[in-house]
Amino acid sequence: AWFGSVKKICVGPRYLVCGNQIVYYANVTKLTLDEAAGVLSLQSANGKLFRIERERFPTNARKKDKIAINKAAKFSKVTARIVEKVRRATPEAANA
Repeated sequence: AWFGSVKKICVGPRYLVCGNQIVYYANVTKLTLDEAAGVLSLQSANGKLFRIERERFPTNARKKDKIAINKAAKFSKVTARIVEKVRRATPEAANA
């Protein structure tokens, strides 16, 4: 199970878990969302950078246009939840 290539993002009430990384929302010092590039970056107090990229989201679609639409929808849904939770925990980080 540890050697699988699939990583799931678990968005909890106080933290985010992806693979073997845990990001506590209260420890986030900088949040950067680039919709055009499809990247959400979270920087923690100890300097670690956690990135979520739109292109890494899985989809079962077969056509290129549907793949792009599905990835964009999943990315926006997950990032909206993460941004909301970071804003609740540390409002000054979300404005940076």
